[in-house]
Amino acid sequence: MLSRTQPTRELATVLFTDIVDSTTQLAASGDQVWARVLDALDAVTRSEVRRRGGEFIKHTGDGALMLLPGPTSAVDCAGALHSGAEQLGVALRVGAHTGEVERRGQDVAGIAVHVAARLMASAGAGETLVSGTVHALASRSAYLFEDRGELDLKGISEPVPAYSIRQLAPAKPAAAPAVSEVGSVTRLLDQLRFEEAAELAADIDPIALVEPLAAAGGRIEFLDVDVTLVRMLRDLLERLPEDAPVGRARTAAKLAFELRGDPASAEERRRLLDLAIELAEAARDDIAISDVLLATIHAFWEPEGVRDRLNAAERVIALTRSTHQVDHELEARLARVHALVELWQVHEAGLELASYARLAARLERPDVNVYVASRRAMLAQISGRYDEQARQGEIAYQNATQARMPDADRLRLAHRWPVSRDCETGNETLEVGLVMLRQLAELMPGNYYDLDVAAVLLDSGRTSEAKVELIRGLPPLFTSTGYRWLAAATNAARVAAAVGSEQECLRLYDALLPHEDRLVVIGPNFLGPVGDHLGVLELRLGRVDAAIARLRRTITALDEIAALPWAARSRAHLAEALRAAGDGEGADRELATALDLARSLGMDRLVSEIQAVPTTSSEAVWSLKRDGNDWLVAAGSEQARLRPNRGLEHLAVLLANPRRDVASTHLDAGMEIVPVGAELPRLDEQALAGYQRRLREIDAECEVADRAGDQPAAVRLEEEREFLLAEVRRATGLGGRRRTAGGAAERARVNVTRNLKRAIEQIQRTAPVAGAHLATSIRTGLHCRYEPAPGGPSSWQIDTRG
Repeated sequence: MLSRTQPTRELATVLFTDIVDSTTQLAASGDQVWARVLDALDAVTRSEVRRRGGEFIKHTGDGALMLLPGPTSAVDCAGALHSGAEQLGVALRVGAHTGEVERRGQDVAGIAVHVAARLMASAGAGETLVSGTVHALASRSAYLFEDRGELDLKGISEPVPAYSIRQLAPAKPAAAPAVSEVGSVTRLLDQLRFEEAAELAADIDPIALVEPLAAAGGRIEFLDVDVTLVRMLRDLLERLPEDAPVGRARTAAKLAFELRGDPASAEERRRLLDLAIELAEAARDDIAISDVLLATIHAFWEPEGVRDRLNAAERVIALTRSTHQVDHELEARLARVHALVELWQVHEAGLELASYARLAARLERPDVNVYVASRRAMLAQISGRYDEQARQGEIAYQNATQARMPDADRLRLAHRWPVSRDCETGNETLEVGLVMLRQLAELMPGNYYDLDVAAVLLDSGRTSEAKVELIRGLPPLFTSTGYRWLAAATNAARVAAAVGSEQECLRLYDALLPHEDRLVVIGPNFLGPVGDHLGVLELRLGRVDAAIARLRRTITALDEIAALPWAARSRAHLAEALRAAGDGEGADRELATALDLARSLGMDRLVSEIQAVPTTSSEAVWSLKRDGNDWLVAAGSEQARLRPNRGLEHLAVLLANPRRDVASTHLDAGMEIVPVGAELPRLDEQALAGYQRRLREIDAECEVADRAGDQPAAVRLEEEREFLLAEVRRATGLGGRRRTAGGAAERARVNVTRNLKRAIEQIQRTAPVAGAHLATSIRTGLHCRYEPAPGGPSSWQIDTRG
């Protein structure tokens, strides 16, 4: 497998330029004037290369290295660069060769690069010198090639056939002042000094400003609006002549893109993009069309436009085969990842992300690597791989910091948020997020952050405050749309179902219903299926049967894409709906399954919520009794006769000793009942660590009980401490050295675990509710334990006499 820095090879036409007599001109003009000339030439070079689908690689002193998609475009670009240099009062020498190049990060290497560089060095003022390969492959209808014979080039082992393309007119000594100012504007925009750039831009030829302003940005956070840049783009669009359709198309598209954070500009954005696509398609300019399509994707990220976004992204990807616009391809592939996830095509999204990552690896750009790691974290979150999500989130943050992204800290919190929300029971991270969201609500009004605040308040248990924020945030949600609309609407639905009015729930239900088949993704975060939120709202509105049907469909779909955390949540919601319909046993079964899944994923918050839910059978007594050679299990309405096996004997012992660790060696030896106070075998490492951790917790809880004067709690904690200390002392030798369990204990663990698994599977086939409860409640290892989960009885009657 290729490493990330392994060079890749591709066929391209290499173009080198250099300014003739640059040292002499620098001495004559002075540093300040010469810097403006270089800036202007750089702007012209980048613009001409981009127009032809090429790639600017790097500066080489007073020249540049570029890749063009083919010989004809390279020759055409060379002619345009000579003309641009002539307007600036300088002359270029240019060399070109077509061959294989090696990609090494953002640079290129290989024999083709050396040949092009040596040809450039052999060219005269105003001359383009190309290899025989370029001559053979380029269209010669518009150019006159002069055969220069075979040249011996330094460092090249064999003579290279060379052809000259000479400019018809010599370079003029004077430069147009307006053109030379373009470089200054470009430099100021690169330095994010937009206000100074705006002052200079007013006196510059508008066509020359299209490229610098199209590339401008990076000064503000996502969804904010840079009013200075917007003003410059509006002025430029008004000044551009009618006979510059491509420039007008690109400027209109850029303006619509920059307005995407202003909810009030929706009509203007639509009008601008309609104009842009009309102009670009009329000009048949693939690069301009690609520009407009990408602006459309970002400027109209409304929930109803997901398929339009997917189609636009796929169209841009197809266009890059001819335009060779790597940045466009990256943006389009990232947009496609999001659209595929929203449409439940998570596997396909993973494949698309892999393509994006391979393309990004060639560039070695930290800003691109941010999105690779961030979207990997999102896919890990969907499947419940929280450790991987946290790891990729940290990689994304490190790259964002390296790329000097203004919202790097906010990105870091966005990645930590789901892990904290799902896997921690404390509210520390939620409180930090709450502060950030309140700031964003003030900074970017109209982007529904008030509803995110409401959701965090609900998760923190501050229900009264959550209700106030819900009331404050709903009016704009019902009267507008935008990038964050669907995420905000699902957060609002969750809060309304918990603390809102019936009218609020009904309005949110009607608003979300058109998007019932969508998954909700916002940046790197996955907020689950709209179907789950609709099901909870239906339950709140008394539509119990509809809620059950919808939640069952949603769970089936979640299982198909292995979205395990939300499958656990939706099962907990289904249990609530089943209980409302009078199906207590079905509710207990779903709740037990949800609890088992949440525990396996480490979703401590959901585990706590489920354990707090009272179950239908919480007052029931179930039984496991011998009947001759067979066993009988009775669990509510379920009764089953079971063939005898060792696992049922082990199970009887555990059920008779709930919430106690019983050694596998005792079970394997055939001990029927462990009497209270009987010596239990030594603890394994995991149990010992758990006891030691609990002892530390008890110390803190005793202090709280003492300060509060809670004598019963203090007595209970002290009794628990004495028990745990006895267990730890029994598990360790002199000086605290660990006593080992030995080979016999390990053999007993294997036997007992296998026997219990077979017994529970046997029960599940004939008594599924009891089987699901036992599968969730039985813990195995060197010590086994029955830890009753929700959905079980208040106690078990055990009779092993037969």
